[in-house]
Amino acid sequence: MKRTVLALFIPPAAVVRYGCVACTAAPIGVFWLSGLASIAYGLGTAAGGPVALGVLLWLIAAGWARLVDVYKRQFHTLTGFSEAEV
Repeated sequence: MKRTVLALFIPPAAVVRYGCVACTAAPIGVFWLSGLASIAYGLGTAAGGPVALGVLLWLIAAGWARLVDVYKRQFHTLTGFSEAEV
């Protein structure tokens, strides 16, 4: 549950903590920060389009971070490695 909540609210932090930092932290961070900037701009100008785009970018970043976590868990299950060994 903690992983999902972290992936929803702060996707780059979830990838740094539970996923593959070198592979996906930067692109997820770009999507997340773009979403935040778009939401802030949309709320500042009272425009609905940028807010909707920002929410969409945020959801893409959150979904991507969650998929990285799920993939990592499946990899450890299939290979038999613990997370500490990798």
